[in-house]
Amino acid sequence: MATFDAAVHLAVAAEQQDLVEHPEHCSADPEALAGIGRALGHQVRVRQAATPSVFALYTVSQTRDEAPDSVVRMGRAGRERLGTAEEFAAVVDSVVPRQGLSDADAARLGEFVERLSDNGTHRGLIAIAPHGGDIEAHTDTQAQRVGERLTAYGVSTWLCKGFGSDAGSASTHLHITSTDIHEESFPALGSVIGRGFRHAVAFHGFRGEGILVGGAAAFRLKAEIASSIENALSDTAIQVRIAGPADVLGGDSPRNIVNRLTASKRSGVHIEQSLRARTDHALNIADAVAAVFAARLDSQQPRPRWWSALLDLWDAIRAWWRRR
Repeated sequence: MATFDAAVHLAVAAEQQDLVEHPEHCSADPEALAGIGRALGHQVRVRQAATPSVFALYTVSQTRDEAPDSVVRMGRAGRERLGTAEEFAAVVDSVVPRQGLSDADAARLGEFVERLSDNGTHRGLIAIAPHGGDIEAHTDTQAQRVGERLTAYGVSTWLCKGFGSDAGSASTHLHITSTDIHEESFPALGSVIGRGFRHAVAFHGFRGEGILVGGAAAFRLKAEIASSIENALSDTAIQVRIAGPADVLGGDSPRNIVNRLTASKRSGVHIEQSLRARTDHALNIADAVAAVFAARLDSQQPRPRWWSALLDLWDAIRAWWRRR
């Protein structure tokens, strides 16, 4: 863990409109960031110096030479995430997900943690939930469920869980937009970001109604998933639709983490769900998604065991060579 003492100042409106418009964004001096191993585009946690238990996660969307170099800037909404519209003393921390905490301890402490389940070689599918815990409730359970349903295929899962001291505080303080998530700030994610998965699916929650199936994956795959979910929820009034170009939460940006995890950078499926859908039908939705991917994974040409063993040996040789 590395930190620096900071003074949070107002954004310079003439040149930092991004900070004004995005509460999750901040700017910092590049040398100060380098001193804690962070850089432009990375995430940091910022906590009040006077109340160290109060913290929020931010993306460094701009760097700016400051005098002194301890100045960090945010828009008004960004400062209000930490409970004040005024300037204040803070501590900038390089650690985003806290390591070594159980889920129970993270919930008790109001913390943010990262989880990865991966066999080190699987490339077929990764199921993710960047905003689990109390941030977008039940989404982490859904990603885990897909992994459990597809255990036989070795499917990977990556998720984060954030917890708050009261209702809404986790989503206010710990949400990082999917297009901003940087693998340098998430060690477990960094270990698989270059794997090049054939498919990736992300579970999210939104304030809208129904379920929105998006992402940069082929329309046919999204249509299969939407149909599978619709069938699973046929006795409900929950509407399922495929995201269109005008949907802000459509998840089709190449910067979206679910797309970046795939080999083609355009094979991710991004699922947004209402609170009602997640609360009442989380596992049914996850099972419907898993069923579609099971068929996809089944359709892959099987290889003889000796071929898989040879690939494992090759991966081990490459890993040994990189460590030399």
